[in-house]
Amino acid sequence: MEHLWAPWRMAYIEPQTPQPQGCIFCTLPAEHRDAENYILYRGTLCFMMLNRYPYNNGHLMIAPYQHVPSIMHMHVVPRWYGDTNFMPVIADTKVLPELLSSVYEKLKRALDALRDSPTEPGVDAAG
Repeated sequence: MEHLWAPWRMAYIEPQTPQPQGCIFCTLPAEHRDAENYILYRGTLCFMMLNRYPYNNGHLMIAPYQHVPSIMHMHVVPRWYGDTNFMPVIADTKVLPELLSSVYEKLKRALDALRDSPTEPGVDAAG
């Protein structure tokens, strides 16, 4: 077996103290620490955040503020030509080349620009 050195992943593996309690879609928006929790956008009924354990760079989750017992949420996983390579096929390893904090900053700037750009009358830029 080959080893891929990725020490920054340790933050996701080590146990958190204290252990998170409850539904992340309820507790994280209530903390109002959007950058720390990777919350990119807050709408009237739902919010959008980066997945801390992404399948690909830019993996988003969209969830309602109102708790739904089945923890209903939607995943948006970007795909593009060239996002696959030999690592998953040959080495059973997925390489994510960018830190979540970098992805957050790029997406946050883009979403803020969309929100602040002029739109046609009666059209909401955020959907």
